[in-house]
Amino acid sequence: NKLCSSKNNQWFNALQNRSCKINSKFFIDEEKGLYRNTIEKLNQLSSSYENIYLFDTYKLVCPDTKCSFTRDGVDIYADGDHISPKWARDFLSPEIYKFIRKIKD
Repeated sequence: NKLCSSKNNQWFNALQNRSCKINSKFFIDEEKGLYRNTIEKLNQLSSSYENIYLFDTYKLVCPDTKCSFTRDGVDIYADGDHISPKWARDFLSPEIYKFIRKIKD
């Protein structure tokens, strides 16, 4: 994650960082994806109960067939397990707000 970060963009670190991407299928492939069981169970829950709403964060983090570690110059991840506060504020929060408003209407 550190090599894929947009942090430390001083001139002497410019060549250290890379534009890293990972194939989306690694996470969501129906047969071998890392999150396949979680996605399946959450979809079952949502289908079974009318008061359970799913907000698909994955589609925001990885909207294409390749997942990136940065978007518009902002790091998506703070570390290997957590979304960065700046990305959450600038990209995730507005989408959550829209999702809640849609449910409420």
